[in-house]
Amino acid sequence: MALAHLPRVAERKMFGGITFMVNGKMCISVGRNRLMCRIDPESHERAIERRGAQTVKMKGRAYRGFVHVRAEAVASPRDLDYWVRACLEYNKRAKAFAMKPPPNKRLKLAGGDRLKGSRVLCPGGHGLSSNTLAPAGGSPAA
Repeated sequence: MALAHLPRVAERKMFGGITFMVNGKMCISVGRNRLMCRIDPESHERAIERRGAQTVKMKGRAYRGFVHVRAEAVASPRDLDYWVRACLEYNKRAKAFAMKPPPNKRLKLAGGDRLKGSRVLCPGGHGLSSNTLAPAGGSPAA
């Protein structure tokens, strides 16, 4: 596997597929019949000239530095390696995105409390932020 040798790789369900996070940052996503690659925005124009590559567009907006690559364009190990290397090279310099919970999605907790993002909203309307909550078996974070 192309990412198996890396120490800090996590998988998340995102963008209609599985996204591989490297060092806590989105690196590459595998979806139905395509990859979504996060590359250096400075090399974006050159990258979309490659066979099967096009700029990612979501909700009518084009995202520079994000490229969809059709599955047939990465059928050879050499082509797949090109895109994985491009993603990993940029990942070293890329900034992590702040992960936000989807709007109006609240998780019910025991006792009627609700969780929204990293804040627990108690029935009385007051809340606790995640940095004041104790990890399992530990004391509250400072």
